[in-house]
Amino acid sequence: MVGLVMAVGIAPAGASTTSTVVPGTASLRDVACPTASTCVAVGQSSNPTQGVVAAVSVTSAGVTPGGVHAVPGTLALVGVACPTASTCVAVGTSSSEGVVVPLSVTANDVTPGAVQSVPGAGNLNGVACPTAGTCVAVGQRSSPTQGVVVPVSVTTSGVSSGDAQAAPGTFLLSGVTCPVAETCLAVGQTSPATGVALLLDVTSNGVTPGGAQSVAGTGSLGRVACSSAATCLAAAATSGLVPLTVTSGGVAPGTVQAVPGSFAMNGVACPSAGTCLAAGYSQSIESGAQVLNGLVVPASITSSGVSLGGTQAVPETQILFGVGCPTATTCIVVGQNNFGGQGVVASIPVASSAADQLAALSQAVQGIGPGNSLASKVANAQAQLARGNTAAACGTLGAFLNQVRAQSGNHIPPDTAAQLINAAQSIREGLGC
Repeated sequence: MVGLVMAVGIAPAGASTTSTVVPGTASLRDVACPTASTCVAVGQSSNPTQGVVAAVSVTSAGVTPGGVHAVPGTLALVGVACPTASTCVAVGTSSSEGVVVPLSVTANDVTPGAVQSVPGAGNLNGVACPTAGTCVAVGQRSSPTQGVVVPVSVTTSGVSSGDAQAAPGTFLLSGVTCPVAETCLAVGQTSPATGVALLLDVTSNGVTPGGAQSVAGTGSLGRVACSSAATCLAAAATSGLVPLTVTSGGVAPGTVQAVPGSFAMNGVACPSAGTCLAAGYSQSIESGAQVLNGLVVPASITSSGVSLGGTQAVPETQILFGVGCPTATTCIVVGQNNFGGQGVVASIPVASSAADQLAALSQAVQGIGPGNSLASKVANAQAQLARGNTAAACGTLGAFLNQVRAQSGNHIPPDTAAQLINAAQSIREGLGC
């Protein structure tokens, strides 16, 4: 397994960790951040019951909900990804089949486009976008009950889905991420309930599922995120996190790491190379009644497994479902509160040192982009910093940023590019560039 060792934690100061209610929502299930100041959350409203989308503005002071819009023709929206700064794609279900919805994003608002039904998919649970024009959705079909994968094309006029393709050896697929442009990683469960992971080969002709790999010690895997092209982390319903190593031959699962105090882990995102944040909830009995509380935990992947930071409760939340990270030092979590069932959002500051981020960035760029140009730039920046030449390191990281931006959506998937950009910008900020 590739070793990524970082000093990762939840910053003691910065954006508030107090949750904010998002009016007009009953629950928020996922969030993605197309820019450093804007995120898009998706979920469900209660009266009537239908899918809902919400814009969230992010500043150093915290989060502010923007425009909230119901999406008629949907029952719930549970996954979202953003292939460009102005376009996101949401997935979920109608009363009878899976749906895909294009979203147009501005600074304080998000506008849903025409709902696209996906025949052959009973529901869609997750989506990721390896390029600016291509996304991959995952979910489940009902006859026979089996996980499915769906290619989705994104254009200025909307979205169009390809055929839903069964993923043999799976019961359902819950989450997906794309560490490189040609490969995505999907997770879910088999039947009986055991976690499962598989690679998806992405080409211009569609998406082809690889062999399903069972993940022992997990009842189901929910969301998944990658901190490098080869190193990923999945949230497990068994109140833990499991590392997944991506190789040319498939997926190699590591040992499940229990998260102290948690009942279940639902979401995970990696804001920069080597740094991840997972979200879920705890369960306790107080005065004879069941009490649920949302929680978050920072995590990194080491040669021996998953290394966790301290678990932190998020006040006034009941369950946290999704995580999105607009910058290397800030993540956004969404879920529902414990005061009558309302969707909530909170900002979580994530701390790591500039030196550690550079070391992790060196690992993360291996195999990314054409040639070894990115890796060489990071190595140069490390050497310059070691010599105390901060100005030179700043310049090298600036050139690194320019190259990643130029390759985003081409040789580098947008999500991966965003992670690399976040990491380099955070390092530059730490150095005072």
